[in-house]
Amino acid sequence: MRWIGGWGSRVAVLLLAAAGATSCVSPPERRSYPLYPGPTLPLAEVAVLRLGDARVARIDGLTAAQGDWTEVHLLPGRHRIEWTDRYAEDGAAQARLEGRDEIRRIVVELEAGHTYSLRSRHWDAVVDETIARPVPALPWTEP
Repeated sequence: MRWIGGWGSRVAVLLLAAAGATSCVSPPERRSYPLYPGPTLPLAEVAVLRLGDARVARIDGLTAAQGDWTEVHLLPGRHRIEWTDRYAEDGAAQARLEGRDEIRRIVVELEAGHTYSLRSRHWDAVVDETIARPVPALPWTEP
């Protein structure tokens, strides 16, 4: 085996370090689930709902938990969404994971080809990430 000295060894070490660093920095796995019957549809034909701030979400009576899925795919149209979030009075309490669980409820119309996210830090909302705006809430009525 031949010894690489000087400049060549420094380059080799830098290349190995760069390869090792990039292998550890991979994007988080996107775990999606079609929350509708039938075959899987293309993204252009469904509404993508990211769980965002929700620990557990109940969409049209079906449950999705943050530990299982990061997003669900829904048929376009009206959806009843409930989600649980931990509410804290201030940032320090939030950092200590103190607070109380609160249930958020909203009814919204979702469009095909759009990506939405559940948000509850400043308001109870479903945000349309495609156009960067909250989706207007419809009245919540018990089924």
